[in-house]
Amino acid sequence: AGMVIAEPLPQIKPLFIGSLKVDPPILQAPMAGYTNYAFRQIVRDYGGAGLLAMAALATTYTENHGHLEARTTEYAQDKMEQLLALAYSDEASDSVVFPAAISGGTGLKIGGGTLIAGAVNTAAPVTGYVDWLAQDGSLLGGGTTPPATWFYERVWQVTCAVAPCSDVSPVTGVKQITITSTVRSSVGHALIPKSTVTTLKASQF
Repeated sequence: AGMVIAEPLPQIKPLFIGSLKVDPPILQAPMAGYTNYAFRQIVRDYGGAGLLAMAALATTYTENHGHLEARTTEYAQDKMEQLLALAYSDEASDSVVFPAAISGGTGLKIGGGTLIAGAVNTAAPVTGYVDWLAQDGSLLGGGTTPPATWFYERVWQVTCAVAPCSDVSPVTGVKQITITSTVRSSVGHALIPKSTVTTLKASQF
């Protein structure tokens, strides 16, 4: 039988990005589900990558602005739907317990936290206008002292948008409800994800 002579590997010229030499001319970027250990090992077997992107930056951004920020928006909207289900003149329903109670709370009574740049101040919660959620979104209760296992905080404010706002007959006015939801901590970033939703509720409803 004749001898089999292996052909030499083709030589690929380096890639230049300005004065930056990328050799080998392979750019590897973080891709969810692809840049795992096995994929990196295959790339290494073929000579490695000349330029690598920082996967940690993408992971941090995805966690903070994807997962956590989406959850704060979802939980703020959940609270908004709960409050909008109350009667305009309700000043007693307690929505910081599960299941909600018809007494012991503030309902849609005007009050709550103060606004800072359009968001309710999460650093100064007001009793009856704050509740705390666990990491899985389950309700932990209200009060201005956070439970040990809290992960999400929701604070809200009810104001009179169109006066006079009267909760006794004849019921009049339009109330504005503003809810801000935040998270206990972010990943690798000083900014804490936060979402604010606001809406109006007329006396006819």
